[in-house]
Amino acid sequence: MSDATRDQTLREMAAHRGFKLVKSRRRKVGAGDYGKYGLTDAGGKPLLGVGDDGLTASLEDIEAFLRKGATSSWKASAHAMPVCAAPTRKATTATHENVEPALRPRARRSIGQTPTPAKKIAAKPAPTPEPAPLRIRAAKRTDAAGMAVLLRQLAQTTIDEHGVAHNLERVRKARGGAIVAVLEGIVGCCGWTLIPTLHHGLIGRITVLLVDGAHRRRGIATAMLDAATTALREAGCTRIEAMSDIDIKNAHNFFRASTFEQTSYRFARAIDAEA
Repeated sequence: MSDATRDQTLREMAAHRGFKLVKSRRRKVGAGDYGKYGLTDAGGKPLLGVGDDGLTASLEDIEAFLRKGATSSWKASAHAMPVCAAPTRKATTATHENVEPALRPRARRSIGQTPTPAKKIAAKPAPTPEPAPLRIRAAKRTDAAGMAVLLRQLAQTTIDEHGVAHNLERVRKARGGAIVAVLEGIVGCCGWTLIPTLHHGLIGRITVLLVDGAHRRRGIATAMLDAATTALREAGCTRIEAMSDIDIKNAHNFFRASTFEQTSYRFARAIDAEA
């Protein structure tokens, strides 16, 4: 498991227990508490790894603390559960007087008497279906419609199904790649391209990394980023650049938390075909 995935997993474990995972803001290796973590409660009270000189705990320390706390809570609840005594069975004798007949005579009913209705047996609720597992796979031409709906969440993007299908083919011919995240439908997509440069050699550029607004903060973007990183490494890239949309909330913080450093500003303008 990568540090970024582990970071997200521990962050969710901490939130589930009412805690907050704090990560060092140092971006330079060896500077201060670079790469260190801390744990506080919901009110900001330090619980682990938070000192006067910064953060001191590692991911292993945080995980051990959270798992130890979860085990203690489970044991406490197990000890608190009352023990039910086994039901005792009444001794029977072999006398005929104490043995009830297998068939009881039907009780006589007076004329005009309304029979007592039988008790209704409550129907058991239907089991809740388990959520579909997350799948990360290569994007296909048949995904174009779902991807178009997703991509239109970006500002100034009005692409349709045919446009996405056309661009997928262009990306493929340029040795780029595209993947989708699938639950019951497409909830995320990621695309990249290979760029030969004079100063860094071959680099991989993440051109889009988008998760549907209703499915964010669940580790989907991290899973797609890990898959893209593996593909770019196999293609011979030793450096990754990411294009972060300025209108997507917390997009920049996501890349910073994934150990990306801001190295430049991105400028863009449309090209007038007639000019």
